This record gives sequence, C-alpha cells and structure tokens, in this order.
Amino acid sequence: MTSSSSPIPVVLTIAGSDSSGGAGIQADLKTISALGGYGCVAITAVTAQNTRGVDAAEYMSPEFVAQQIRSVADDYPIDAIKIGMVGSSSIADAIVAELTALSFAGPVVWDPVMVASSGSSLVDDETTATSGFVDLARRADALTPNGRELVGLCDMAGVAVPATLRKHLDAIDSQGSDSGDPGASAAVGDHSEESVGPGEEHTSKSENNVCNENVGNDEEAAADSSALTSTIAEAASALSEALGTVIVVTGGPDNGFGDDGPKVTEVVADREQTALLSHDRVATTNTHGTGCTFSSALATFAARRVHQADTSADPDSHPGVSACDWRAAVHDAATWTRRALVAADTLDFAIGLHRNRDSSGTPEPAHVNGNAPLDHFWEHR
Repeated sequence: MTSSSSPIPVVLTIAGSDSSGGAGIQADLKTISALGGYGCVAITAVTAQNTRGVDAAEYMSPEFVAQQIRSVADDYPIDAIKIGMVGSSSIADAIVAELTALSFAGPVVWDPVMVASSGSSLVDDETTATSGFVDLARRADALTPNGRELVGLCDMAGVAVPATLRKHLDAIDSQGSDSGDPGASAAVGDHSEESVGPGEEHTSKSENNVCNENVGNDEEAAADSSALTSTIAEAASALSEALGTVIVVTGGPDNGFGDDGPKVTEVVADREQTALLSHDRVATTNTHGTGCTFSSALATFAARRVHQADTSADPDSHPGVSACDWRAAVHDAATWTRRALVAADTLDFAIGLHRNRDSSGTPEPAHVNGNAPLDHFWEHR
C-alpha cells in the first residue's frame, strides 16, 4: 500500500451493491463520505433490489474480488476496511488471502450479513459448511452480527450456544412466518429496525464484568439484566474469546434480540469486558441499510482514531485500536446512525407507493410494504 499525509482517512468497503442505493456499498460510501472519509470499494455481488427485497443477484468471482482489493491497495493508503456481504466461502478465502498478502494492520470491521431479519439465509450452504467465514472472522478486529448471525458464527466457530437463545429465535421465526409480512424480505446488509445505538452515559462496571450504559431514566436499566440479554452477552463473550475479536451484537426484536419495549440494547464484548448499551427506541420503518450504515460508521470512526494517532516515523504502520477505543468508536458510530434513523422520515420518497404491473401491463393497486433508507446526510441538511 502507498502512504499519504492527507488528513482524510481512507476506508475500503468490500461488500455487495444495492441497486436501490439504500444498503450495501452505496450505504457504505454515503456513510464514509458523510463522516469525512474517502471511500473505495471492492464489489462482491451486484443485486437488483428495492426496499421490498432482492429480485436477483450475481456474485463476482473470487479472483475479481481479489483484484479489486489489490488495485485499490496499490494506489491508496487504506486506513480501515469494512466488509459486508461475502456470499461464498471462496470469496471469504480470497479476502483473507489478500489482507494477509498486504500485511494490513489497520482496523477491519465485518458486518457478517448471513441472515436477513426474516430469517432467510444470505449465504450459500458451502459457506456455512466450511471454514471460510471463521477464517474471515478471525481476521477481523470487530464483528457486528445481529442475534441470528451471532448464533451462526458461534456454530461455525464451535462455540456453545445456550438452548434458551435458540428457542427464542425459533419463536420469532415462527411468529414471522405466521404473520405473512411481505416486508420481511432480504436485502444486502439490511438488518432490522432499530438495530444500533448505545447510550450516552457510563455507569460503573459490575462484579460480573458487565458494564451498563443507558440513555434516559435509570429505571430502564433493569431491562439490560433480562435473561435474554444475559444469554446474548454470554454467547458474545465466548465468541469474542474464541475469535480474538470485538463482538458488537446489534439489538432490536426483529434481529432476534430484544422486545417491543421503549429501549433497544446492544452488547459489546471484548477480551476485557462485556458492555450492555441501551438507548431509546426509534419509531420508524425507514431502516433499509441500517446494518451497513452502522458497520461503515464504526470502520470510519476507527479509521479516524488510527489516522489521528499515527505519528510514527513509518507512515505505513498503524498503532491499532485498543479495546477502549473500540468501545468509544461503537458509541460514536451508533449515536450517529441513530440520528440518521431519526432523520430518515424527512426523505419522503413515497417508498412502496409506485405501482407494479401485472402480466398484461395493467397497473396493480398501489401498496406500501417496503422499508425506506436512512438519511446519511442528516448533518448537512
């Protein structure tokens, strides 16, 4: 990789393309730009999709994904890497091989887009049956799974998952299939509603090495001690220990973590402690690309910290991101993403109101069942 004295951090996103612009690399580039970074891309897949779901997808070859990474790294001083939708074990292997060949020492954030909020798989059977995902997870510095993806990663890494958590997810999937909700379709990086956002204030670390952070009344802190949250924290901590990676489990009931109460909780687990972070729920359906946005923001905030701290004589070296810095970066990224969720209503794209046409070309009745995107440029309006 080349070096640069530019004050602008460079973030490479390795992910899929969303033709509707709300998720995938499109959400990544908007987020990186809005936060003052410069975004480069390596596309793993091209999708034809909108806010209601994916109509078609074409995966890039592993060789082409690798070439994109090499081409960018040959000419740009990459400060951080965000990885999103991978799709196959061979692509995961190619990414690991390239990062190893580059001896990349900056922060790597992976949003392991394995399962949609509906429970539908976004990766092939080969990937879940081989070590490709686990190798990539070990190469990352931070993972941002939702509840279902946490279980999937634990299974792949050989980490025990409490039976109560599996039972909880099965119950959610059963409720979703019974509801017939047409809006529960998969999209690149589309985690479900209210998937990010820790609180604003720290409280002391408890005796069991779990610290709580909350916004608003401390009366809501009791929710952080619920059996489900404790189970999620236990699994996240075990996975972090097994992989040597920071685990950020994004909250929200459709993510398989949380209920319909006024608060949403995230778990941040590293090898030092497990933090429970809560915030007020955002009442919006404009959530398309929330997971992509949060993970890209996390990578950009981490890149900014590394970029500002790197004063060594070797311009290609990176001081790394400490566990404390990761928790601060999670806080910053989640707070920013939450603001993008709050502001999303102002976009007013009338998502889902456009008419479909039947086989004869006759317009069908208008309907609303999609999830609009976030407002990535809320700070600039």
